[in-house]
Amino acid sequence: IFALPVDEPISFSANFAELSFNHFHGGLDFRTGGREGFPVFSIGDGYVSRIRIDSKGYGNTIYITHPNGYISLYAHLLRFNNQITDYIQKIQYGKEINLLDIDIAPGELPVNRCDVIALSGNTGSSRGPHLHFEIIEKKSGKLLNPLIFFPQIKDNKKPFINNIRLYPMDENSVVNGISIDRVFRAYRKTTLQDYTVTTPITAWGNIGFAIQADDFFSMSYHTFGLYSVQLYIDSMLVYQHKMDEIVPWEQRCINSFIDYAHFIKTKHNFQKSFVESNNKLKIYNVLNQDKGAISFNSPGIHKMSYVVSDYHGNKARINFNVVAKPSNRRTDIETRDSNYMDCKLRYVKFYRGINVVFGKDALFKDIQFKCKKDSVTRIPNAWSALYSLQDNITPIRDSVVISIKTKKEVPDRYKNKMLIAQCASPKYTSPVGGTYDTGYVSVNIKNFGKFVVVIDTISPVIQPVRIYNRTNLTTKAGMFFRIWDGLSGIGKFNCWIDDKWVIMYYDQKQRLLSLWFDPERIDYGKWHKCKLVVEDTRGNARVSEFTFFK
Repeated sequence: IFALPVDEPISFSANFAELSFNHFHGGLDFRTGGREGFPVFSIGDGYVSRIRIDSKGYGNTIYITHPNGYISLYAHLLRFNNQITDYIQKIQYGKEINLLDIDIAPGELPVNRCDVIALSGNTGSSRGPHLHFEIIEKKSGKLLNPLIFFPQIKDNKKPFINNIRLYPMDENSVVNGISIDRVFRAYRKTTLQDYTVTTPITAWGNIGFAIQADDFFSMSYHTFGLYSVQLYIDSMLVYQHKMDEIVPWEQRCINSFIDYAHFIKTKHNFQKSFVESNNKLKIYNVLNQDKGAISFNSPGIHKMSYVVSDYHGNKARINFNVVAKPSNRRTDIETRDSNYMDCKLRYVKFYRGINVVFGKDALFKDIQFKCKKDSVTRIPNAWSALYSLQDNITPIRDSVVISIKTKKEVPDRYKNKMLIAQCASPKYTSPVGGTYDTGYVSVNIKNFGKFVVVIDTISPVIQPVRIYNRTNLTTKAGMFFRIWDGLSGIGKFNCWIDDKWVIMYYDQKQRLLSLWFDPERIDYGKWHKCKLVVEDTRGNARVSEFTFFK
């Protein structure tokens, strides 16, 4: 049993394997009352084995390796304890780097159970003050459900079922007489009863099922992800998954686990109870021979039920009947041409102005691929035509590389300024990245959509916060700057005071760059010269120089 990483009472804002955009939530989010600065404790004896300081993602993060084969992770920290801070700052000043990700040898930073290792914060991509906590199996790298290690945490709230969904799996299958998926609302008379479906359900052929449900947790008002889902037909278990562990490199399989198209359109999740071809998740405990899909090929009434539960065994059930009823309705079979793609194969597609390379297992299921030149006439800073690839509701599993031809020869001085951007509208583009080579810009994309080559020659913006040339900062603890870039994004930043490099901290979500005065590195009671340089990812730099008194 590990100690808890924060003081009781315990309250969560997210649980393990909760459904997030493009990934399962990898741990527990401990609430800190909307405030920063609460002590964070080591859950057991061990040593600090890795430290990350990042402006996005997990922000300030500590990894502790324990002798029992597990690693604990603590993220979005405000700051580290004095021992860890001194250790890290020596490295930062020695290498003159602000952001880092370093491994630390055993014996360098030992910790004991319940030692205060940091203060909770809101750094990185955090959307509010909290502690993000994970447990990792050292040997395999798997993320483990932390509740396994915290039996002192109790919960007595049941999950809540919202809807079920049925999917015809092929052109010969129908639900309620039509060949499109249908949603059926869950209903119950009292909180003590099981859920049911009041709308009649008929089906024929191969049908997939999905459920929309949430869990609740004692002492928390948030909704949470489910731990286990079971699907029964005529009292026989045909599908079950449990969220005990997640393999990090299979995280994008969440987009096959859920109804991705429905999520993109509505931001609501249905969890599928059938497994697509390239869904490699290891969470499935029970699957029938059709990987969760059910064949209704003889007339009759089938009693079905879903049972959903949380880690502590609190359950909710929905019972419904499916009447297997033949239908003469058939769907036109989609014509397969040279753009039909088997999801398990590798493809190289050449089009006028753009090439697309699909790695093996790049998709979750077979598709009829679509690529076209878009009719948009003008996009700011564009150096190519705009290309529309597939649609935004088809998920990518892994490795799709696009190469877009520039509309004219690129001068040498601009070659490193080129990048590919994804275009939501003619006026809004978001950087994807990429490199230029012999007339093409190439990049690995994670989502389909509209893409264009753009050029970035504009430097980032530096906006000092209440700082002017020859400002008196005697009473101030530090200096702050707003920084942002209009296209490719902030790449790096460095600051020198009296020609000596100093550490700065960057909060990307707030566009805030901070410098805290250190009396051991700045002589007080005199005028100082400051030079701040901020670069974007294309090497465009902005310099701000001024003097101040401290």
